[in-house]
Amino acid sequence: MFTIHCAGGLEMMRAALAGARAGFAAHAGEARPRVLGVTVLTSQATSEGTAGRVLEYARDAVVAGLDGVVCSPLELGQVREAHGRRLVTVVPGIRLAEEGRDDQARVGTPGRAARDGADFIVVGRSVTGSRDPRGTLMKVLQEIQTAVK
Repeated sequence: MFTIHCAGGLEMMRAALAGARAGFAAHAGEARPRVLGVTVLTSQATSEGTAGRVLEYARDAVVAGLDGVVCSPLELGQVREAHGRRLVTVVPGIRLAEEGRDDQARVGTPGRAARDGADFIVVGRSVTGSRDPRGTLMKVLQEIQTAVK
């Protein structure tokens, strides 16, 4: 997978997708990487128009033919409602409930992301900054399993 920013517009998104297809066409039997559009960064604070902007970018990603989007856990449910499983979703800003936000403004728990239909979650600092990375990862996995039962 690789990402581009949806703010670049439809023409840029289509060009990136065409480049990904062309670059991998010569490698018979190999799947091209998925091209995902970044909607609104999780470090940006929520405003009155954030959800609308995320949904607009997700719609543009569909129109451009992208494989999916990167969106915060706060807008994931709305993206799923609008586009179903048409888009692969990668969700950064994942934190355990007892953790701080660090520099992220729009965060959510692994359980919330799982319940709202995330295909992939990005769990970085929770694990890398932990005194017990393996234990923290096990907490994340347990929360996901509990959420999807």
